[in-house]
Amino acid sequence: MASVEEQKPSPAEARRDSKVSYSDEKLDEKKEVEIAESVRGGVYEDVREIDLDETGKERPIETDIDVATRLISLEDDPTLPAFTFRMWFLGIGLSCFGAVLGQIFYFRPQTVFVSQLFIQIIAYILGRILEEILPGPGNEHPNLKMTDNKFWRFINPGPFNIKEHVAITIFASTAADSALAINIFAADDLFYGIQVHIIH
Repeated sequence: MASVEEQKPSPAEARRDSKVSYSDEKLDEKKEVEIAESVRGGVYEDVREIDLDETGKERPIETDIDVATRLISLEDDPTLPAFTFRMWFLGIGLSCFGAVLGQIFYFRPQTVFVSQLFIQIIAYILGRILEEILPGPGNEHPNLKMTDNKFWRFINPGPFNIKEHVAITIFASTAADSALAINIFAADDLFYGIQVHIIH
C-alpha cells in the first residue's frame, strides 16, 4: 500500500504564516465572558447559524447582504404603532424645515445642507419631548393620561418607538435636498427673462 506524505507549505505560505500575529490555537480557544442579567437573551447566548461559515467559525461581515441580514435586526414588533400624530407632525415639520433651508441656500456660495444624522438626532429629541407633553393613554403624567380609545392612541400611544423614528427620518431626509428642477426656472428667469406663473 502506498503512503501519502504530508505536503510542506510553500515559501509564500511560510512567509505569510510567520507574519500572522495569531495562531489557530488562539482562534479555537474559547473564554467564558460574563454577561449581565439585563442583556441575557437568545442574541447574546448563542451565535446564530447565519453568522457561521462552512467550518463552523464566525465569518466576517464583508458584503452589503451581510450588513442587511446580520447587523440590522430581522425581528419586527407588530405591536409598535408607526402611523401616529407624532410621526406625521415631526415628519412633515422636519421635511418642511429641510426643504426650505436647502432651497434657500441652494444658490448661495456657502451651501447649508441638512444632514440625515442631524435629522435623526433632532427627530429623536423632539419625539421624546412629544411623548411627554402630548395627552394620551400612554402618558405617565396623571393630568395628561386620557382614556384608551382610537383617537388618543393616535395622538400619543406611549413611548416614542423605532418605527416612528425611522418613518420621520425617511420623510425628512427625502425632502432635505433642493429640487433639481429649480435650475430650469432659474435659467429661464436669468438668461431668457421668462418668469413662470401658476396661471399662464
